Amino acid sequence: MKRALVIDPYTRREIGFVCLTREELLKAVSNPIRIKILRLLSARPMYVRELAEELGINEQTAYYHVNELKRAGLISEVGVVKRKGAVARRLSTAIDGIAVIFKEEIRHEYERLPGFLDELLHYDRAIMVLSNPIAHGPYRGRGMDHHLAAQLAFYIGCKYGAGSELVIKLDTEMRPEDLQENLIVVGGPVANIVTAKLNKYLPIWFDEARDHSIVSKFSGKMYPDDEIGVIELIENPFNPGKTILVIAGKRHTGTKAAFLALTRRWRELSQPNRYEGSYIAHVVEGVDADGDGILDDAEVLE
Repeated sequence: MKRALVIDPYTRREIGFVCLTREELLKAVSNPIRIKILRLLSARPMYVRELAEELGINEQTAYYHVNELKRAGLISEVGVVKRKGAVARRLSTAIDGIAVIFKEEIRHEYERLPGFLDELLHYDRAIMVLSNPIAHGPYRGRGMDHHLAAQLAFYIGCKYGAGSELVIKLDTEMRPEDLQENLIVVGGPVANIVTAKLNKYLPIWFDEARDHSIVSKFSGKMYPDDEIGVIELIENPFNPGKTILVIAGKRHTGTKAAFLALTRRWRELSQPNRYEGSYIAHVVEGVDADGDGILDDAEVLE
């Protein structure tokens, strides 16, 4: 039985899972009593006796309709209780509804995102920290990644909808109390002063003495190329109850590679670093797959 997640196109909120079915499964819900049973069980798990009392029918009739719905895979047992030598089975719906698809075609395939973003966005507030486009900081860096961040914010909105509270701030606007929130920090330490503050806490860090080459504490490797980027999820050093995601590169091209990896290599990024199984921290390299001189894909190096 194929299932699909239903998302409200206006609020982008998840409504529930439905069974995608052909016409034959409609026979299982063709009786109005079975529709009533499904509505009752979708509200809370119930026993057959409770269903019979609620519907004003005898238990034998209730069992008949329940068995038909079970055979169709629309309800399932969620508990068993022994009462006076007999077994009472608690029932619930297996799905939230059914839908008949007359024509199957992919109209739009949305970008996927790594599952670790749930830690930042599903239940809590997060601040996305972008580098100020005006020259600032000790390296006089400028933010050139805002268009990439806008694209990520769009994908976040598609996945999490209005339920996620994502605030956008420039690195020069960050106050001490802001640093204690969940953060998504965009850009390397040359451009983003918040990344510079975090650098000593990163397991894959930027070596200022070697032109901000990227160095991994896990593999011991150094990555000097401009097309190298990092995606790292760390505990917030300023507030251990919060989490920080760093999306950065040695240069703008490296940060772009990191953004490409987030949507193109999300399965690999969802796994721990291959050299250290307890950290979500990765090195990626931007790739020009079609040879037009523009990065359009990324590979996960570690």
